[in-house]
Amino acid sequence: MLMGALFTFGVVIRILLGYSAVDLSFEGSFLAGLIAGPLVGLGVGFMVSIPALGIGELAALPVSVLYGLFGGLLNGIHFHHRARIFFNPVTLLLGRGFKKDSVRKTDIKRDILLLLIIVALAFVTLFLGRRIGSEYLFTVQPMHLGTLIGFLLGTALVVAMPIMIWDHTYMEMTLMERERGLTQARLDALKNRIQPHFLFNTLNTIVATIRIDPNRARSVVLKLSQILRTILDTTEDFRPFEQEMLIIDHFLDIERARFGDDRIQVKKQIDPSLLQVPVPTLLLQPIVENSVAHGLRRKHEQDTISIEARRANGRLEVVVEDNGIGIDPERLKVVKQVGIGLSNVEERLRVLYGTDFDFEIESEPGRGTKTRISFPLLHKELPFNPRDERKDLSHARLDR
Repeated sequence: MLMGALFTFGVVIRILLGYSAVDLSFEGSFLAGLIAGPLVGLGVGFMVSIPALGIGELAALPVSVLYGLFGGLLNGIHFHHRARIFFNPVTLLLGRGFKKDSVRKTDIKRDILLLLIIVALAFVTLFLGRRIGSEYLFTVQPMHLGTLIGFLLGTALVVAMPIMIWDHTYMEMTLMERERGLTQARLDALKNRIQPHFLFNTLNTIVATIRIDPNRARSVVLKLSQILRTILDTTEDFRPFEQEMLIIDHFLDIERARFGDDRIQVKKQIDPSLLQVPVPTLLLQPIVENSVAHGLRRKHEQDTISIEARRANGRLEVVVEDNGIGIDPERLKVVKQVGIGLSNVEERLRVLYGTDFDFEIESEPGRGTKTRISFPLLHKELPFNPRDERKDLSHARLDR
């Protein structure tokens, strides 16, 4: 419909204004069939002939339809098993298409064949126009050799230019699809690195706890099973912020089981409107784990972790702060590169948001560490019901 309307408009302009150069009905019918097959070629050929029939050009209908059908026939023969169309008569005329490193010989032969067919159809159009008469079939009749050559080249370009645009668009779409696939594979690889890292540390906690308090170790296993269920039940790159906080709660419960219920205190300041906002999966857990493992465990007094989440200029800003031993200034310069957890957080943010994110770590030895993450808010909310998590946990206890 789109191609038919475009070329039909050219015929109408030719009839109403007498501007013959915009009447590309025969070339358009052939091009439609060549690109999309015989049915589309037939439809476009019928549409472009309607205005011509209205002024008595009776041969326009059979000629346009035949051109569309012939183009559709070439679609199945010329481009069989071929995803791309390389046809470019200018390239062929200049000889560049014959370079072995440019296109394959079979493609060159097809392009030469198509160019010869287009030229032959142009001669057929000129012949029919002279035999039938301009009152029954509109054609441009060149009077000089130079005009004839220009007419033939123009006819070839009318077919070639849309195909070239199509080819470039096809290549851009293909490259974008491959880039998305590579980005997703890279993101999956990063997530796969984080999960074994987290699992290894948690299993160490279970091993240390089971020798001291088997009942508490059983509780830790249940917490771990809930975390693993949450991780494995979805392959999405984003999950509701509320679910991310629930994972952190399970992780901190595991740490309290090892170091004592009163050892680790958590303070939360979360904007309630952010609970259903999508955030990258397992974004905060490595940061909290880093605070516990490298900042709090080395202190003997009570440890406090503060988690704050707020909206700021259309962005989500999350701040995780602890009162641990802090980070040495020299190590702070490379802390995001040397650790698996923090380096993966930064790399995943880069994959998901490009350069449109902030990931800053501030620390003062003896006073603690503050980590701030900021990235654009996604407007689509993801449904999540914490009761489903508790229900799964009760089922785990029942299985036990």
